[in-house]
Amino acid sequence: MDSAEYGRIAPYVVHSADFGSEPIGDGMDGGGDQFITDLALFRARMNSCGVPAGISEDWDRPDWISGENGVGLTDLGAEAKANSDYCHAHVMPFYHGDMLVNETWSYIQEQIVWVNETVNLPTMITETQWAWAPDSHYPDKSDVGVSQYTEYWKYDDECEFMKEFNMGWFLHAWYGEGTFDIVYDNGSYVIPHWRPRKC
Repeated sequence: MDSAEYGRIAPYVVHSADFGSEPIGDGMDGGGDQFITDLALFRARMNSCGVPAGISEDWDRPDWISGENGVGLTDLGAEAKANSDYCHAHVMPFYHGDMLVNETWSYIQEQIVWVNETVNLPTMITETQWAWAPDSHYPDKSDVGVSQYTEYWKYDDECEFMKEFNMGWFLHAWYGEGTFDIVYDNGSYVIPHWRPRKC
């Protein structure tokens, strides 16, 4: 970013810079006031280079970021919002109880509406997933398999709803996170010939 040669083009090649992935939930940087102080410093430094900054987090985490019963934001959540240029949201129905795959789209819709009304920053879903086989992240999850995985990722068909809220998203994960991956270890694809719809 300090490069005389490349610093001025950073806004054109760097979409955004996250100060951690699930940093509040993971207690990064000591949490609380120290985290907010350093987030503000990080954001100021990135903004000075023309790069938006924030965090990538499950903003609906009850009593950490979202308020009691998902109403509003906690003080910490409000401070994270005030020191962010955007909301990179982890919308993860996989981890919410033993939710079935055919229940996930309504959950995702609810989350999009909640983030839009409560956080109200430019938003991208930066983490969402399903598993094509039992996974170490949630070994007792019942509704997993290739057919469930395929059904889950077909929510790209809901493009019009995403556009209504000006919501971007990307797939998690391509490769490297076990049975969340779209690519098998042998290099073939879990959903053969799938071309996600461009919104």
